[in-house]
Amino acid sequence: MVGILIVSHAPLASAFIESAKMIIGEELPPCDSLNLIVGQDMDAFAHMLEDKLNRLDFGEGVLVIADLFAGSPANAVAYRLNRSNVELVTGANLGMVIEALSSSSETELVELKNMVLEAGLTSIVDVGKRMQT
Repeated sequence: MVGILIVSHAPLASAFIESAKMIIGEELPPCDSLNLIVGQDMDAFAHMLEDKLNRLDFGEGVLVIADLFAGSPANAVAYRLNRSNVELVTGANLGMVIEALSSSSETELVELKNMVLEAGLTSIVDVGKRMQT
C-alpha cells in the first residue's frame, strides 16, 4: 500500500482530505495532510514533513501531492526525492486526490504517480467548450 500525503499553503491540504471523504467516504487509505501556515518556520515544517513521510511509508513508498510547483511545501518535499520511496506531483486538484486515494492500495508507487498525473489533466475541463460539442 502506498501512503498519500497532501502538502500545501494554508489549509488547502486538509480541505482536500475532507472533500475526498465527502466523495469516497470516511474510510480512507493511509493518508495525511501538511499545511504550511503563514510565518511558520521552515525547519519546523521540514521536521513535520519528515515525520509524516516516515509514518506513511509501509514499505511501498509515499506519493506526495503538492499544491504549487516551486512553492515552499513542494520544495521541502523535493529536497527529499533522493529517497527511493517518495514521489512528488504538483498542481493538486481534487480529481488527483481522489484518484490517489482510490488506487493507493492496489497500485505501485510510480504507476500511481502516473495515474494521478493523468487524473489531474483529465479533470481540467472547459465546460462551455465541452457543452458545444
